[in-house]
Amino acid sequence: MPVLKLPLVALVMMISLAVTPLVASAATFLLDEDAISPTAAIEDDVYVAGNEVLLEQLINGDLIGVGQNVMVAGQISEDVIIAGNTLQLRGIVDDDIIAAGNTITVASGGSDDLFLAGNHITVTPEAIVNGDAYLAGQRIQLGGTFRGDVRLRGQQVVVAAGTSIAGDLLSYGGVEPTIEEGVSIAGQTRHHFTDDVQASRRVAIMAWIRSVVMWFVAALLALYLLPSFTRQVIQIAGQQSGAAIGLGLLAIALLVPISIFLIITVIGIPLMALLLSIILTLLVAALIYANILVTALVIRRITPTKTALTWHHLLLGTVIYKTLQFIPIIGFFVAAIVTVWALGTLALVLGKRLHG
Repeated sequence: MPVLKLPLVALVMMISLAVTPLVASAATFLLDEDAISPTAAIEDDVYVAGNEVLLEQLINGDLIGVGQNVMVAGQISEDVIIAGNTLQLRGIVDDDIIAAGNTITVASGGSDDLFLAGNHITVTPEAIVNGDAYLAGQRIQLGGTFRGDVRLRGQQVVVAAGTSIAGDLLSYGGVEPTIEEGVSIAGQTRHHFTDDVQASRRVAIMAWIRSVVMWFVAALLALYLLPSFTRQVIQIAGQQSGAAIGLGLLAIALLVPISIFLIITVIGIPLMALLLSIILTLLVAALIYANILVTALVIRRITPTKTALTWHHLLLGTVIYKTLQFIPIIGFFVAAIVTVWALGTLALVLGKRLHG
């Protein structure tokens, strides 16, 4: 299962376990079959999750989504923030585009700034970027019209014939980009060579960016799709933190002996498969809610009064949490403790809901 798909699967299963109604406030939420090719115009911000996501309509607001395969073919009046395995933007985006994934194709017209992080990135000749463009990936095929600067980093970069750049072209990497004949660059063209150490750092930074975007989007969907459940998770995590950590450690400690016991019994094999599925779902859900719990802690420290979490808070919390994870040794233990805390909290909340 692709890594980018895990948060989505866990989120969908958590929604079914939470047994709580979806509450939409000044936004539109689309999930699974609802996320597949809706055609009516939407006069709100849109939060979408699904395996196959196709958006062809007019959206007068922001679009924030996550999916295995995502295609945006309609017009978006505000920002687009998406994460997934395969991403395609072929409509009109009036504001910024922020995308992180494995394969990214951009053919959008009229966007402001463009931020792309992925493995294979293609900007087609039809694309129009009115602001600056920032691209980082292994393979980059650049085309289209850019009315600002273009900054890119990649192992294999090709600037295709017909590409027009009104500003500077700045590139970074061990190999200079291939600039085909017929490319128009009004500003300067500069390449900065990087050694293996610098390249490794850049790879680590791009991994961090992809991680932040992916888990931020997943946590954001949980925050808005499961408002009641999420509030209860935050409340229980604060009130029963000791019990939550203890329960999380107990669940992990019992997983191995229970699995071995079920394996040696023929009738236990189906039960083991079911148990592992539940544990995996809760574990990935714990990774999602770990971001939310860290965010709640941070906001509680900097805000004296109780404040409802917003996407701004969640982005700050995710950046802090993912940055801490990059610290050797300390980052591992911080992530382990927070994940165990979130896992135990989820178990407590689900237990209360199932018995309540």
